[in-house]
Amino acid sequence: MEPKEDHVDERMSDLVASVALEKTGTTCEAPSSYKGDCERSVDMNDFTMERKMLFMADCKVEWPCKSDIDKGEVQQCKDTERNFLQPCPENFLRHKKDSGYVCVPDFSGYLGPCNSIVDFTDFSRESKMIWAQTCGTTWPCMTICPKVFDVCPMDWVLAEDGACEAPPSYKGPCEKRTYFTYYTQEMKRKRLWECDIPFECSSQCPKDYNKCPVLWKTEVDGFCLPPSDAAGCSDLLAELLKQAGQVQVGATHNSLDLRLLDLESRKLFESKCSNVEFPCMEEENGINWSLQCPRGRFRKHPTDPMAGWTISKENLRSCVPPQAKDDDLCQSQVSFNDEEEKRAFASLCQIHWSGVAAFTDTSATEIEHRVSGPITGMSLT
Repeated sequence: MEPKEDHVDERMSDLVASVALEKTGTTCEAPSSYKGDCERSVDMNDFTMERKMLFMADCKVEWPCKSDIDKGEVQQCKDTERNFLQPCPENFLRHKKDSGYVCVPDFSGYLGPCNSIVDFTDFSRESKMIWAQTCGTTWPCMTICPKVFDVCPMDWVLAEDGACEAPPSYKGPCEKRTYFTYYTQEMKRKRLWECDIPFECSSQCPKDYNKCPVLWKTEVDGFCLPPSDAAGCSDLLAELLKQAGQVQVGATHNSLDLRLLDLESRKLFESKCSNVEFPCMEEENGINWSLQCPRGRFRKHPTDPMAGWTISKENLRSCVPPQAKDDDLCQSQVSFNDEEEKRAFASLCQIHWSGVAAFTDTSATEIEHRVSGPITGMSLT
């Protein structure tokens, strides 16, 4: 059988196209549909390119094109779960320019037909999706995204008062000046997604192995429950528990009781299970988010007295500011449903939740000009 000329090099790549390759070795097992004359189990570890070509002809099989394998790999998430806010698609390198980025093909990995430099600045999600399908690439999955940025989003500038200011190229629906002071990585990711702010996912950060993996739900009884559409690596978990001499009681098939695994077992579980990424360690700085109301606020002037918020006598779920102003969200009576709302409010209003934040002249000036308006989920009373 003659291999197609334009795919010979791709087919001969180092076993990358063997769809029946066992994960634990170099032995390739034939599918049940194979009707050829060759052995059904072949060790191809030492196969040269020429021997692979002979194997194709003698055994009447084909090596799939590498681009086909890549396409199969990237279909592991839905288009709605892809990070179309990332400046460039897979196998393209981003290069900075005044108005944003242009994307250049990385020919060490890109095998598609589109070989020119592309500027995706004005592309919609739908346009990017169509372009990617046409050009044989895609944008990366972001179903698990432990880290998006430390202080400010990509290309945003940190102001003296701690706010992040957008670049001129930002055309999204949100304010061009935002405080992310107390945001967790997950809160940042949600904000970036809602505001169409470009970002890239990363897992390079100190991990917090005392919390449930990213996107896993923390149950009231201490168990971690995986997403409904994700494989929970239950066999691996069972093996780790067996090695530790532990048995989960009251758990569902895929749930995880972190209390039964030591640190090294949790790290091993993360490294072996594709849908497990533990969250990044958050810098708490001694803040007690379990407090119902904040204890401190920024002073508008260095001589202003400090005063904490108090619980409303009329509504025990509400917090009353030291000095109420109906036209200013940051000095209005408000109630909080969870820690995320507290963090968002403390960031917007630059309030140190369980103490007094450092005071600066720039922060005092800026507090006069902060954005007023509701925060989703938070209720004014």
